Amino acid sequence: MNHLAIAPACLLLLLPVALVGQSDVVRTSFGVTTHEGVVLGLGPDYSARFETDGVTFTALLGERLAAPATLRFKLTSIRRGGANVFERDGGIAPVTVGNQVRYVHDDNVVETYDVRQDGIEQSFVFAQRPTGTGDLVVRGEITTDLPLAEIDTDGARFELAGAGGVAFGAVTGVDAEGARRRGSLCFDGRHLELSLPASFVDSAAYPLTLDPLIGSSFLIANQIGLEDVKPSIAYDESTQRYLLVWHAVVSTLVAETRAQLVSDTGPIGAPFLLDTFSDSFVRPAVANINQRNRFVVAWSRNLAEVRVAAVNASNGAISSSVAWYYNLPTIVGLALGGDSRTPLTAPADNAMLIVTRQFGFPGADRGLVQIPATGAPVLGPPTSIALQTSSVSAPAITKHAGSQGRWMFTFTDRDSGPPGAARIRCDVVSTSGSLCDSVVLPIGPGTGFSDLQASGVATVDGSSFLIAYEDAQTVQLRRITYSGPCGSTMVVTPPFGVPTTGINEHPELDCARDKWLLAWNNTPTTSTISDVHVMGIGLQGGQGAATLVQTSSSAQIDPAVASKWSGGDSASDEALVVWQSSGIRGRSWRATGTGMVTNLGGLCGFTGFTDIATYSGTPVIGTTFTVNLLAPTAPVIALLVGFSSTPVACGPCTIGSSADIVIGGSGPVPVVVPLDANLIGFELFTQWLQWRPSGCPLLPDFGFSNTLKFTIAE
Repeated sequence: MNHLAIAPACLLLLLPVALVGQSDVVRTSFGVTTHEGVVLGLGPDYSARFETDGVTFTALLGERLAAPATLRFKLTSIRRGGANVFERDGGIAPVTVGNQVRYVHDDNVVETYDVRQDGIEQSFVFAQRPTGTGDLVVRGEITTDLPLAEIDTDGARFELAGAGGVAFGAVTGVDAEGARRRGSLCFDGRHLELSLPASFVDSAAYPLTLDPLIGSSFLIANQIGLEDVKPSIAYDESTQRYLLVWHAVVSTLVAETRAQLVSDTGPIGAPFLLDTFSDSFVRPAVANINQRNRFVVAWSRNLAEVRVAAVNASNGAISSSVAWYYNLPTIVGLALGGDSRTPLTAPADNAMLIVTRQFGFPGADRGLVQIPATGAPVLGPPTSIALQTSSVSAPAITKHAGSQGRWMFTFTDRDSGPPGAARIRCDVVSTSGSLCDSVVLPIGPGTGFSDLQASGVATVDGSSFLIAYEDAQTVQLRRITYSGPCGSTMVVTPPFGVPTTGINEHPELDCARDKWLLAWNNTPTTSTISDVHVMGIGLQGGQGAATLVQTSSSAQIDPAVASKWSGGDSASDEALVVWQSSGIRGRSWRATGTGMVTNLGGLCGFTGFTDIATYSGTPVIGTTFTVNLLAPTAPVIALLVGFSSTPVACGPCTIGSSADIVIGGSGPVPVVVPLDANLIGFELFTQWLQWRPSGCPLLPDFGFSNTLKFTIAE
């Protein structure tokens, strides 16, 4: 039977900043039970009571609270536009099916709750498309003493400052064919409304699910008597597991290096120990070798020794560790780049290790690390990297080498002279260890090295890169392309900033399919306590909203991020963000697809500087984006729209789009993308045709704009 499901996907219970008496035992039990005639949902840090007149959620926040942190939700009505399609007229008994609780309100409306380890997934299921017109709105009555802390498109949080509470995640509609559309939330002080737009409800294939999440971050590391710091993380696609590594500090200079396998929702098994004599101030590094289903981990020991080991992604088995070299000046930082490719496309098992040396000893070293199917890593000899100065930051490197088999790594450094000499060096290295190209980006003027701090770098495919760095308490980004063979030249775009106030530091980057994913520290202008924000950034431009990973009265610092894309999952836009805050915490992240737009070039003919094909909006199913020609200096004949591209060179021109559709006029041209999940990943090519001399012998009187490739996302 066809049905429509509107599901605030998950009710997540916000946890306290520091749990009183928190043990190091991973708590994973959850499920549905009945006690004294009441159906209960129980998880590691929450409980829920399913009664005839609603559901009560309780976050287990400890003895510090005088009264329980509870929130009651009662479905009251469902409407389309101004007309109700359902109105509750009494109590109804819940029905349990395994770990799911259902309220069958009538033949057309079923309210369901799936009890999970990380929270409770809430859904509203319709047997038929609701009658009427307008947006579909599920309205529920909220009863709670918890104040509303925040509500926006990413969800609503009812919580006590510094303690926790209950959070509803973003509303997302998902139809039977997998098509998705973001909805919205509204709270009037008593009623919470979960809405989906009318166009999606009318055109969706049924069943349709509205899917927010009620939940929070999860605790990964919080050992009693130890300070957990400096997390790093990577993902393995075959086993669908992350590996987190971090330091548990035991003295001023010494730390234990620990590791933990992690899923989307929490730790897997117990943590394990890599070393008891690590240098506490040097962040450990981790990368994944996808074809081996193994992680490679590196850490610093005894101030001048680098240890490297491999970790089995399936069971956490650790190889013996190998020393790369000894007796060098004190190590400043480490970085590891892995390989997301498999033997089907590129049989490679190399990682790249980068090490920087102590201030006063200019230079760094890089080397290949081979990860065999079993046994310890095999370390190649180090190659010295000559840097211009003695003040060098910790390095950053892409988590993988992409389909092209190229990493990029970066340093920030400066001259010994006045401010204004700060810079970032970017090197591209192949998986065979060959240096392809290097570029130095001057930062400033007026930026001293003390203001130019941590950098991050990510790649889509080993050809398109993004670097992020802190410049005078702001986060700046620059796109870099390296599309030719090894030995080509890098093309660097001008910098652009993250539009946030306060002090912004420690940017970390990864790529999640069709988006860059940026995490960083932010200290608001009204506070001295930093927090961690996450933002999605379009591959060719455009930024999403900066999202706070967790509301807390304790400082949040040192974020790290790993996407499933970087671990070899070519279809995923999910990632895990980890950070330090009274332990190491993690939160799953989905970089909801914005679509990808690629400039393929090909511009030719006498033209002004503004005859450039541009666009607005993004190619996402169920939406409209627009193609335009920016301020043309010659008459515009038509827009060529193609479903394929076989570039044809004609003199100085490149005809990049097939002419499947020819749209006359100068534009802008709106492109309506149907709400059809089959279109996800579909490519569309556009190129403008103008009346101007081109130098193309076949079409001497016709010039062409650059070609844009649009990749449609969900």
